[in-house]
Amino acid sequence: MAKLKLEHLRADLVADFRAILKAWRVENLIPDLQVADAWRLLHKVSRDRAYDNSHPTYLGKAERVLPFDGRKYCFYYENGANDSHVASLLKAVLSDLQTSK
Repeated sequence: MAKLKLEHLRADLVADFRAILKAWRVENLIPDLQVADAWRLLHKVSRDRAYDNSHPTYLGKAERVLPFDGRKYCFYYENGANDSHVASLLKAVLSDLQTSK
């Protein structure tokens, strides 16, 4: 199997997905997650990490799960990555989530 272009992001993304699923109290759904669900989770990771508490997404809401770290929202597309690379990363992350506890 070819190495993923975004392999270096895999472990952290697994941890972020797991943190979100736990915060949302839906860890029991991990075996049923599909790629479309992973894209939604990636959107949540990207928002939490890219936008601080002054962003309209978070004003007056307590929905942040992950800490703001200042990365760009499109962080996963840097260094020449495209939708295909991100989709491969998401499939690998789902596999990791579904085969580990």
